[in-house]
Amino acid sequence: MALLNAVVLTSKTIKGGRNKVRISVAHNGETRYIVTDIILDSNKEFKNGMVVKRADAALLNTKIRNLLQRYQSALDELEYINGLTCPELVYQLRNAGSYKHRTLKSIYEEYMAHAHIKPGTVKCYQCIWSNIVRCIGDKVLAEHITHGTILGLDKALRDRKLKPTTVRTNLVFLMVLLNYAKRCGYVQYRVDPFFGYDLPKMEVRQSWLSLDEVRRIRDLDCAKPNIAKCRDLFMLSYYLGGINMENPGADDPWGQVDLTPEAKIGLTPLPKIKMTPVDIAPAGDFICIFGFRFGRRGIKPKKHEYKVKKHSPVSRIGDGDKKHQQCF
Repeated sequence: MALLNAVVLTSKTIKGGRNKVRISVAHNGETRYIVTDIILDSNKEFKNGMVVKRADAALLNTKIRNLLQRYQSALDELEYINGLTCPELVYQLRNAGSYKHRTLKSIYEEYMAHAHIKPGTVKCYQCIWSNIVRCIGDKVLAEHITHGTILGLDKALRDRKLKPTTVRTNLVFLMVLLNYAKRCGYVQYRVDPFFGYDLPKMEVRQSWLSLDEVRRIRDLDCAKPNIAKCRDLFMLSYYLGGINMENPGADDPWGQVDLTPEAKIGLTPLPKIKMTPVDIAPAGDFICIFGFRFGRRGIKPKKHEYKVKKHSPVSRIGDGDKKHQQCF
């Protein structure tokens, strides 16, 4: 059983004869002390656990009683006191209740300090945080965020003429912070603030790519393997899935290239074909237009141009035709 008392240690007297009131914790034959912020002008102002001979003695005694009650409540909540040493028990008492009544700013700072975030993402989160603080402030307690707070933030962001995608990004980040606080036990909601709230939908960008834009993507010279792989898959998707691109049939930038009628109708989407070495006419046109080949490390651009025979069911595309037949 641990015992708590308010004491003043004469051996810890500071300069000028002043001294601090401490809370003694006696447990398992050991005694440790928790320093308070109550400073007395003299050791004579403290007697029998109470402050005396001071004008504010009643106020200081009330503060001491509140501290004792706080530590006693934390002590009663611990179910494994006998298994703790006195220093460990003091640590538990000092940190008891620190997870409660956290401000949104403190949760944000803790999340940014502990989460694995890339430097570029950190700048984005800082910009989002400034938008949130501008609307609801940074001193609000996490437990005081309600459904009305979310609706007010949504309205404030829309009033600033922000796009729905930006509004969604800001609210999703706030949701991440609140979920982090709930997982850490900092806050518990009887009703989740985002319950019944529908996040704005993401805007889907649909635009046509010109041949010059596709050519720049195709000829992109990048040193990073992940970007090169992204470029290769992007170009390959024109054949496999089809991506919006302007029809080059009306104005053929490659004068020496003869496309099949199927390719002139439109490059997206291409017709479904059987993956056999014979049915590769659309593939031959695709290779002719985009000028790439499959290598050991992915798709690589060809330095020379291919020529395709007009209306040929099986296109001869040069020295690399066998590789392309195997791939397609």
